[in-house]
Amino acid sequence: MGIDTQERASRVVIPEEALIEEARRHRRDRWKSLITIFSGVVALVVISVFVFSRQTVSHPTGARSASMPAAISTHNVVKPRQPGPLAILPSGGLVISDASLNEVLVRLRGGGFRVLAGDGKRGFSGDGGMAQKASLNRPEGLAVGRHGTIYVADSGNGRIRAISPSGVIRTIAGNGNAPAHHNAIVIGTSATTTAIGHPVAVATGPKGSVYFAASHSVFKLTTGGKLQLVVGPNTLDRLTPAFPIVQACMPVSLAVSSNDNLYINCSNPYAIVEMMANGHFQYLGSVRPHDAFATLVRSSNGGVMAVNGAAIVHFDSSGHQLVANFLSFRLPNGKLFWPQGIAQGRDGSLYLDQGGTAGIGPPAIVKRTAVGTMEVLWNSI
Repeated sequence: MGIDTQERASRVVIPEEALIEEARRHRRDRWKSLITIFSGVVALVVISVFVFSRQTVSHPTGARSASMPAAISTHNVVKPRQPGPLAILPSGGLVISDASLNEVLVRLRGGGFRVLAGDGKRGFSGDGGMAQKASLNRPEGLAVGRHGTIYVADSGNGRIRAISPSGVIRTIAGNGNAPAHHNAIVIGTSATTTAIGHPVAVATGPKGSVYFAASHSVFKLTTGGKLQLVVGPNTLDRLTPAFPIVQACMPVSLAVSSNDNLYINCSNPYAIVEMMANGHFQYLGSVRPHDAFATLVRSSNGGVMAVNGAAIVHFDSSGHQLVANFLSFRLPNGKLFWPQGIAQGRDGSLYLDQGGTAGIGPPAIVKRTAVGTMEVLWNSI
């Protein structure tokens, strides 16, 4: 047997059908490998997006902003409905009371708003817990203390409530009841056992005391927790007959100057009265605000500023009217802006709002810089 004959004898003949099936098997294996690789890549992408989104929600800026209380969460993005009294945090953040929402809001530096206090349900609850989970009832006046504590006149609940910089809320005055008559106010054994009625305004003094207006009176809560009645229904009678306009004063807005003088905005009739640290009173003048419950603010250069129609009137510490800045500013819809709430930043900027109440609208928040530039921070248009 020659060489060629041996080679032919050792060869194995493979049928054509077997070759075709083998090719198909290789193609199937390649597709399976590609699908496995693709599935792994997709899974990795999904996991990465999930982890990143969780980190973004928990820490939107990579770390908690020192300008916002710890209670503020990115899950509480809201819009004001009827912005009322305003206040400024030590960091410059703008705080807004919105009685129609039963919430207190804070405006973030980049715009937008977060819930600072209130779960949106009208009622009373939450003391000792996080302010966002507490129930408020038509919050009105606002004030910020030296260390960032926010004080709220929880009007419908008959209490003054304090929100710590860490976001915990508690009651510091009022037991939820009204006195038998505003001429018969009785200070209880503590601030939280006293029936104060419906508080509408709150202000802080330079020494840490908290003042609030309720039941035709002004109360003072000292740093030691003692509640005092500093202006009662008949206290201002000593100004008459020289200034009979203040005889029926109902305090509705407050401010305290850097030298601890108390400014009171009276309603029905409108009048501004200054109570000096020595207990003496002087009548400063009359203003015609569109919402007397949010019209006074301590001025950074002394004295007090008040909303007067479409103007801001500045009274110095001696009672002289210094300047009236008429705000002939129009909103994007062409309507005039009529300020109701007012607050002043450390740089001299004024923050003003109108809540759409008293026939004024639409709701808007405006900033007026120290050089007079106007900027719409938010409006409902």
